[in-house]
Amino acid sequence: MNYIALGAALAATTGTLGVRSALAQDTIPNFIPVEVSLFEDRDASGKKIYKFATENGHPFYTRDKDEPNKSTCTEECKEDWSPVRARANAKPEAEWTLFDRGNGYMQWVYKGKPVYQNVAQAIGQEAKIPPGWTELKP
Repeated sequence: MNYIALGAALAATTGTLGVRSALAQDTIPNFIPVEVSLFEDRDASGKKIYKFATENGHPFYTRDKDEPNKSTCTEECKEDWSPVRARANAKPEAEWTLFDRGNGYMQWVYKGKPVYQNVAQAIGQEAKIPPGWTELKP
């Protein structure tokens, strides 16, 4: 899996990444929050795909049970699935919005689905993700 560097100087000044690639304009989104990295990978057939993850490659997921802009992952669920927290100055843009989990805890939402990471999954390890969770891709 290859990390795609996407305008760190822009992120440092605005807290966001503006993204557009001439190589994959149909697959890479125009905007990615600074807390989210984009990785290039290959699927089982060898086709190039992109995945959202932490900067060190820990993949992000959405929960099928979640309703638009609403999380159903509460106390017990959060032991294994950590909500992806937005920085204090984060601003929604394009497909990325914010969900207020309460007490000032803002979670990133992609295309209406709250975003999580599996805290038990080792970086670079293929995870055995239970039914109802989907790896986050553009």
